[in-house]
Amino acid sequence: MTDAHRDIMTPEPFRPEPPARDDGGIVRPLLWTLLLLGAVANMLTSSIGGPGVYVGIGFGVLTLACAAALVAHHRRSRGRS
Repeated sequence: MTDAHRDIMTPEPFRPEPPARDDGGIVRPLLWTLLLLGAVANMLTSSIGGPGVYVGIGFGVLTLACAAALVAHHRRSRGRS
């Protein structure tokens, strides 16, 4: 004879849910936009020369900062296996 309560009393095996992936929301597109704008502005100010050199350095630093932030954001939000 089968036990009607056996299915109720037997615990389910533990199956952890995979971590939710963060698709970046607005951060990733904003960083890519700033990276591209910074790179274009850096190229333009570098080609002009003269007093625009310091402005070009600023845009270069902005471009490098956005690239570093994109790498950090990717490493932080990628799924762990």
